[in-house]
Amino acid sequence: MKTRSPMEKQMVEAYTRKIFYKFQDELFMTMSLGEKLVYEDDMSCKFVVKNYFDEFEIEREVSWKKDELHAYCSHKKFEFEGIPCCHVLSVLKHLSILFLPEHYILKRWTKGVTKDAFVDDVESCESADVNQCLSRHSHLSCMFAGLIDRASNSREGLNILVSGHTKLEMKLSQVTLNNPEDTSVGKGKGLVDSNVVEYHEPSHVVTKGRAKRLKSSNEKATKERFCRGCNKRGVSHDKRNCPVLLNRLVDAEPSQSLDSNCGSRESFDEEML
Repeated sequence: MKTRSPMEKQMVEAYTRKIFYKFQDELFMTMSLGEKLVYEDDMSCKFVVKNYFDEFEIEREVSWKKDELHAYCSHKKFEFEGIPCCHVLSVLKHLSILFLPEHYILKRWTKGVTKDAFVDDVESCESADVNQCLSRHSHLSCMFAGLIDRASNSREGLNILVSGHTKLEMKLSQVTLNNPEDTSVGKGKGLVDSNVVEYHEPSHVVTKGRAKRLKSSNEKATKERFCRGCNKRGVSHDKRNCPVLLNRLVDAEPSQSLDSNCGSRESFDEEML
């Protein structure tokens, strides 16, 4: 019987079956990884994690914050999928951490959460200071995805959602004006007023304004082709298949056959004599 590690026992009790299998795959991949400590101080340390069985795999940098008990990996799997990657798990194993920290266990993947239940993972993510803007974006996307599905079923639902969107957009615009120095919004990435219409120059099109169509490279090559048989330029043939030379050859064949017949007749008469 296969024995599970303490971390596997912890997550099999917390995760759903589907998510646990994904986590188990990441945990299994740590067997082929190696960690190398490149920097360390009192607050943090940095590791380089590499797969020694696959030389083409990219090395990943994992920063470990000692006070937060959190690892930041350049792979960004946890930030985008909500599951710690094999590089983070490898560093945890190297640091002899037997159990996964609580802020890595998102509520949305735990047992007992129904499909339509509202799950708030923002607080757990912000407590670990994990890319707060991305966490809020993921949180809002999950929350409004169900509303969009319901509103798309009827015209009335669409109108309700559109009117509510307009009111929310006005309130958010007011919040942005009242907090111009909000660090959570990137520079130049604030909300855009829907009443302002912006016009952009169209992209450059090669065929715009042309009276004739563009010719392909084969057509251009045909235009510049020169036949040395008929001494013509811009034809679709050359000396090997020139119709003028072919016609001359056809006209010359009957006369050559006639001359050959005459020669054979004269030689026959000479022999008879």
